[in-house]
Formats: sequence, structure tokens, C-alpha cells
Amino acid sequence: MEDYSYNDPRIRELISNIIEKIFTVCLLSGLDSDAEFQQGCQIVIKLTSLLQEISTFPSEFLADGVKQLLEQQLPDVRIINNFPAFQTTLDRMLRQGILKVTDSRMKEVVNSTESTKVIKLESKSQDSCSERLIEASPEEVVTDLVIPGLTDAYAIIDELTLAEKQVKADALTLTEALTQAETKAVADSLALIDTLTQAENQTH
Repeated sequence: MEDYSYNDPRIRELISNIIEKIFTVCLLSGLDSDAEFQQGCQIVIKLTSLLQEISTFPSEFLADGVKQLLEQQLPDVRIINNFPAFQTTLDRMLRQGILKVTDSRMKEVVNSTESTKVIKLESKSQDSCSERLIEASPEEVVTDLVIPGLTDAYAIIDELTLAEKQVKADALTLTEALTQAETKAVADSLALIDTLTQAENQTH
């Protein structure tokens, strides 16, 4: 594998932060350790994205290159040996961080490809429609486009007219029912008054 070495201060700072996070993860446990690990993955993502912007850095060796750059700044092996989980944590953090970057790039490529396909299909559809309009005579345009639209409009008007007639009929029926009810109520009231009057006369 080719030897990768960059003097960009941003790269050195990110690598230093990753190493610090790995040691912190090894020292902590539980949720605190998990939180530090996720922060470390985010730094790996930043480092990987930065390296991808460097034209001389081959994408096929991205994972190996990131690991090699990291190992160049590791402290003395005797210090690392005091943290049994250091190497495992390092590998896991790099793997997850780099995987997120590559997945994100793949999604961008797929979305870009799909967008291009949609644009081409829309353009082809519009061109095809334009060709049909150009080839068609005025009579055919009226027959194919105008008349169907007018037919739909007339159908809607008919439906609205029928609905309006139904509403008027329902309103008339309701008015008649209310009139009958009112007439019956008046008749019942008069009958009640007459009954009460007769009862009162009989009492006297």
C-alpha cells in the first residue's frame, strides 16, 4: 500500500481529536462511552470527507489511508497497551464513520441518476406531445383536446343543475311539512282552549 502523509493542519487536528476520543471511550462506560464514541464517528466523517476533497487521495484506498494516517500519530505502543479495547474501538470507529460517508455519497449518486432519468423522461414526453400537436390538423386538435374538455364541463354543469333542483325540492318539502305542523299546532291549541273553557263553565 502506498504511504500517505499530509501536512494539512486540519487533517492533523482531526486525527488528534479522533485519538483523544478513542482513549475517552476506553476510560468511560455505558451511555457516556457511547456518546463519546458517536462523537468520534462524526470526527471520522469530517476527516474522510476532507480527504475525499484531495484529488491525489485514491477513493479505493480510503479506509486504509485513513487508518494509516491515524497510526502515524498514535502515541507509544506501551501507552496503548494499557488500554486493551483501544485497537478494537479504533477499528470500529473508523469503520462506522467511513461507512456513513460512503453510504451518503452512494445515495447522492443514486438520487442524481434518478433525477437525470426523470428530467429525460419529462423532456421526451413533452417533445412527443409537441410532435403530436405539430403533426395534427386543427380539426384533430379540436376533436382530441377541446371537445373532451367541453364534454366534461357540460357533465359537471348537468350534475350541478340536478343537485340544485334536488335542494329546491327538499326545501319545498320541508316548508310544506313545517306549514302542516304549524297548522296542527294552532288547531291543537284552539282545541285545548275550548276544552278548558267548557270545563270552566261546567264548574260554575
